Amino acid sequence: MVRGYEDMIPHLMLYAMRDTPAARSATSALFSGIERYDESHGTDLMGMLRVYLQENANVSATAARLYMHRNTLTYRLKKVEELAPIDLSSADGRFKAMMGLYLLDLGNHREA
Repeated sequence: MVRGYEDMIPHLMLYAMRDTPAARSATSALFSGIERYDESHGTDLMGMLRVYLQENANVSATAARLYMHRNTLTYRLKKVEELAPIDLSSADGRFKAMMGLYLLDLGNHREA
């Protein structure tokens, strides 16, 4: 797929702010609880969250893509909401999570 410049504007905006203290603070606030949980429990809630958002919050499509039962996925999504200030039932919450993941992808990882 060929993308035009206008399709890249959100990515360019995030790229420009990826190394700012505000971006580091925001991604840490969003994801540090999930990252700690994943590290201590050997899970991949971050990866599951990414797939869920890529599948437009469609539980059936996400469960199928991850070879996971819908109930298991639903349980784990609730765990994400417990660990992070993200409301996955709202468009705003999903937007916040997606922007945070984009920032992480651009190299804005939380400081150790």
